[in-house]
Amino acid sequence: MSTTSSLQPKRLHLPNKRYYLIGKGRLGLQLSRYFTKSQIPFAHLDRSSFSNTKSKDILAIAAAPENSIVLLAISDPSIVEASEDLFSTYGEDLTVVHFSASVQNKNLHSNFYGFHPLYSFTSRNLSSEEFEKVPFIADEGLSHKFTEIFPELRNPVYELNTVKDPLYHALAVLLGNLPITLSKLSADVLSKKGLPREALIPFLESVLENFKDPNKAVASGPIARKDKSTLTKHLESLNNSPFLKSVYLSFIENEWPNFSAETSNHNNSNASKVPKETSL
Repeated sequence: MSTTSSLQPKRLHLPNKRYYLIGKGRLGLQLSRYFTKSQIPFAHLDRSSFSNTKSKDILAIAAAPENSIVLLAISDPSIVEASEDLFSTYGEDLTVVHFSASVQNKNLHSNFYGFHPLYSFTSRNLSSEEFEKVPFIADEGLSHKFTEIFPELRNPVYELNTVKDPLYHALAVLLGNLPITLSKLSADVLSKKGLPREALIPFLESVLENFKDPNKAVASGPIARKDKSTLTKHLESLNNSPFLKSVYLSFIENEWPNFSAETSNHNNSNASKVPKETSL
């Protein structure tokens, strides 16, 4: 990925263009709040709104689809069907944008675009400054379309050197969820030893700070020094937590590919040194 745009000036609304935002989940509500604060003209609809062909918003889309930009902030499985319905009803001059990491635009409509916000949204309201830091990920060659469609947004835009595919989506899901799962499971185990959850927060924050610096984002501790004895004891201590043990072992083997083989050879060597019993 490479960055392809800097911060954009705000409130350069496209003449005669209007956004129609569909979806009231976390992203939909965040976009609605940001558009409202930034005085960006838009209408917030749900899919059922399109059955009311006499509503002013639907009539406006029908009258000038070339000036209408429909934003699909809806669940991934619904996106393709919803976009097909929109294009079949209002024609190919309509612009439709989705925000999925998994829906591919290849071989679909020429005015159908996907820009994935690489961020884990919650129910908390982001300030405008926080929202403007959220990066949007475009397919190869399409970052310029983001700035054309959203000249009001100041968000950074990054461009993949391919189309978004299952690997990109898998890594986004893994990165967005595995740290939470590991933190929760570790906190549960440590709470039984008297360590409260809040004691882990400064530690986790320091880990994130290390990740920000490429020179510090490296393995440390017993893995870095290849301390076989300590790592083996760690794995044994996790026998009652199979998931954590499997993650730990995978982590070790990623940093030290020969760990299992060397540990096995070491154990076999020690076993051969044990004196054999003799019969009387």
